[in-house]
Amino acid sequence: MSLRRPSISLQPPAWLLELGVPANCISLQTSVGDDNARFRLQKVPGDEVWCVRVDDCWIAGDQRKVDYLFYCSSGNGDNKIVLVELKGRHFSDALAQIRSTLGQLCKLGVRRGIHLGVHQNSPGHGPTQFGGVRAYVILSKYRSTNLDQIEIKNIAKRYRVAVMPRGQLLSIRGVNHLP
Repeated sequence: MSLRRPSISLQPPAWLLELGVPANCISLQTSVGDDNARFRLQKVPGDEVWCVRVDDCWIAGDQRKVDYLFYCSSGNGDNKIVLVELKGRHFSDALAQIRSTLGQLCKLGVRRGIHLGVHQNSPGHGPTQFGGVRAYVILSKYRSTNLDQIEIKNIAKRYRVAVMPRGQLLSIRGVNHLP
């Protein structure tokens, strides 16, 4: 007699689908990598994570966009949206991609009530200490300029989103430990 593990079929949150994210762009993966840069979120009991492949899946074409969007929910009810851009070294380009993606999300969200987090389980744009949205740029070679620092502040002021550059690997254990 063999014991089989029950299969878990987690449906993505409805608000993701209502944003127009095709189901084939959503997965349960918690680790992504490219250009010698990697983001990894190790789930702990109670965590749920959905990964949206943004670039050339959800948003196709020449519009600037980040590589991935993660929707993370912790066991204690904290919900977070995490934008991840994996880059070789062009931090300024990554900031432009984050700004463009946030503009797209806000434009879509206003029409559907997601922007303010009023839709079921949508984190909205509250300050990051209360969930909300954060963005990570994982760079294989990090160089920052004063203009980059100004753009980080502009994104924080306009979108209430913290942009955090990291070198090569960002590995986090548990949704509640996202910096």
